[in-house]
Amino acid sequence: MIAGLFNHAIFEMFYGDGIIGLLFAVFGVIVASLYTMLTLDNAKRMVDAGLNKDFEWYCAFGIVLNIIWLFWEVLRLVMIIASRSSRR
Repeated sequence: MIAGLFNHAIFEMFYGDGIIGLLFAVFGVIVASLYTMLTLDNAKRMVDAGLNKDFEWYCAFGIVLNIIWLFWEVLRLVMIIASRSSRR
């Protein structure tokens, strides 16, 4: 991403609608969904362990951030697929 600030071709290669950008978007959706499942499991474990009420905010904040990240990656993937199908 930092190299993309200096060379636009590098940015387009990883974040554009090419095959590498599509693979990065799919990889991002997979990683974001795995992190969301991991965060939900950690929250369940914290509740089962009977931790202090102060930790509820940490769990909620982590879950919300992961869901936003997953939503962002899914939108990016849909945008790449839509731009690839409109070119044909």
